[in-house]
Amino acid sequence: DHTLCLYGVFPNSVLTMQGDHGALFAMFPSGDRVDESVLYISLLVPDEPLTDKLRSHWQVHLDLLCSAVYEDFAIGESIQRSLGSGANTHTTYGRLEPGLDTYHRHINAAIGKPTTRPNGH
Repeated sequence: DHTLCLYGVFPNSVLTMQGDHGALFAMFPSGDRVDESVLYISLLVPDEPLTDKLRSHWQVHLDLLCSAVYEDFAIGESIQRSLGSGANTHTTYGRLEPGLDTYHRHINAAIGKPTTRPNGH
């Protein structure tokens, strides 16, 4: 009841499960630009909401979810602009963030880009 499980679905989706519902986030390129994408969010509920009360209940969940995503996007867009400036020559992940390193290694392998790591592996 008090856990949010996040599952990365390679290469472009995240599935979250918590309590009595879940959400699917799927990201896709937007046109020909490499710096734009579109995000689809689906709320996954156990049964079709057949009453106004249930529809309202799930709409509140979806609205809260979307507001959190919008806040994250504002920060993410700022980070992306900074990365796009070319001022950074590399990115260092903290030792408690191995998932980020693993994700980028898998993406690089999928597109045929060699991966370099600080320790040479």
